Amino acid sequence: HKHLFFYPFIVAGFIVITALFSLICGEALQHYLNLTVLVDTSRSAVTMYSLLLFVGYALFLMVYFRLVFGVFSRNFERQADLTIFALGIPPQHMIEALDVVAEENGGIHDEANWHHHSIRERMDFLLIAEKEPSLVVRHAKRVRRLVAIYLLILAVGAFIAFVPSLPENNIT
Repeated sequence: HKHLFFYPFIVAGFIVITALFSLICGEALQHYLNLTVLVDTSRSAVTMYSLLLFVGYALFLMVYFRLVFGVFSRNFERQADLTIFALGIPPQHMIEALDVVAEENGGIHDEANWHHHSIRERMDFLLIAEKEPSLVVRHAKRVRRLVAIYLLILAVGAFIAFVPSLPENNIT
């Protein structure tokens, strides 16, 4: 399904959100930091404020990747698992393969992961899809809809964030 092609757009989304935040809050934040440094010019104060900005940015990055990357990763993984139906291979083969992976890794069937469903959830989803074949098509539509909405939001955000900063083009 060419899922790997989409991941750079997830990173681009973080860049766009950061640019939008800077556009909206950057000037006020800069004024605040300038005033704070004027009040306390010690090297440790400047370092502390820089560190606070870095920690805030890092926390924001973690939340973004947990929410955005995680949602797409889980949905892409499910879509990849469901490919077994398009290949005409009985899903029991995939379920058995997942079971072996879980067992070989210490019986991690129910271990949660921030960017994937647990192996048990994946196995159960395949069983449900076997009983309800329309689920395969519905999930593919869901993934397409998520990607379309995300790309639209990304394009609008990029336009808002970056077009005002482009140099004026005065061709007459």
